[in-house]
Amino acid sequence: MRSGQELLRDFSDFIGDYHVGTATTNGAASGTTIVDTALRAHGDDTLIDRWFRISDPDSADVWEVQRATDFTESSGTVDFAPGYGNVVSSGIEYEMHRHNPARKFAALNGARVLSYPQVSKVIRDETVTGDGWNTKLLVPAIISKGPVNVYEESPTNPNPSYNLLNSQENKVLTNWTASGFSASIYSRTTWFPMVPKYDNEATKLTLAASTGGTYTQTVANMRNSVTASQVAGWTFTYAQWVYCDVPSRIRLEIVDNAGQTTSASHSGLGWQRLEVSRVISPTNSTTFSARVVGDSGAAALVIYLNRGWLAALPRIPQVWPKMLLKDNIFRADGSPAELTLNRIPQRGYQLRMVGRDYVSSLGRDADLQPSNSMEVSLGTQELLFAKAARLLFAEIGMVEGDMEGEFGKIREVEDRWAQMAPDAGVELPDSQWMEIF
Repeated sequence: MRSGQELLRDFSDFIGDYHVGTATTNGAASGTTIVDTALRAHGDDTLIDRWFRISDPDSADVWEVQRATDFTESSGTVDFAPGYGNVVSSGIEYEMHRHNPARKFAALNGARVLSYPQVSKVIRDETVTGDGWNTKLLVPAIISKGPVNVYEESPTNPNPSYNLLNSQENKVLTNWTASGFSASIYSRTTWFPMVPKYDNEATKLTLAASTGGTYTQTVANMRNSVTASQVAGWTFTYAQWVYCDVPSRIRLEIVDNAGQTTSASHSGLGWQRLEVSRVISPTNSTTFSARVVGDSGAAALVIYLNRGWLAALPRIPQVWPKMLLKDNIFRADGSPAELTLNRIPQRGYQLRMVGRDYVSSLGRDADLQPSNSMEVSLGTQELLFAKAARLLFAEIGMVEGDMEGEFGKIREVEDRWAQMAPDAGVELPDSQWMEIF
């Protein structure tokens, strides 16, 4: 991951247009000059039409760009009209560009498309649950481009020795306390295969309209005779499979003497394994609990729970050992895309789709572009820069004969990437065993 500011400077260096300097004397009070004695290496008027960009976070004019209208060699003074909003004081850092930084940012954004798929980000989606009947499934909108691999989970053992939860399969109500929620046990029916997820029973929690609720297991009801003081200082993770069709109303919490840590909210897309981690207070002595939290809403809410884990681990293990589809190409032209799996997935088993997409745009806001980021590394950014340089030079009307040195570098990068593409992660990972901790 590289910030826009890092990419701008490295791209400028790539095309031989990189200069960072520091003002050595206060400029005019009107903000119309920068004075840097190091610029005296340039002759009179040679810096006219160069772009000067304030890059110092201590300046009120940070990221503002002005174009030089005059340059005096003897003093190292650059003049601007209309000038910056404030005096450019001694010690303020600036950048000097032959090409407008706005055009450079635009070229970097455009190069995201030209450098795909060699420069791309991996997209994972785990919102689809197998129904035990169909091989065809709709591709989630987040997976907008192929190729796509599809993996089927291997359910995590709900009864390992490290799991402190009692009644952790949520097939009975004992050891849990409902407040606000109405709790009951839901048994599988033939007409609705999606609930429970794995077992024949699941916990059903109903929340009335305009009511909040919690479903909690306290340390007194946990396994292994654990106490609140024993867990002090340790990192614990609570993971819970939750079925919900309303977004942003359900989350998990771990609570101790000092407070609580909250998970991200449920997406409302069916079965989702929520997860939250917390470092337990070093002085913990009385309170340690895991709970499901439901927020108040205008309408009533029904959710289902089927299997949870609370453990002294940074992540609860989750494995995806079975590949159901490899490198599938599909159309993503605005209509719902559909995939056909190699076999029917197990009912209740979660599917992970792995695809690729363009890296993120740096945007168009000059104040936000430096802090926005792209999913590139020091290696992959070279190809991004080669494509961005072609866009930039084409926009200003340059051809290869005008800047043989720069275009030679572009060709070298593109040729090298063409040769190394199979070894550079262009292909989607095809491991039959993908594991998360």
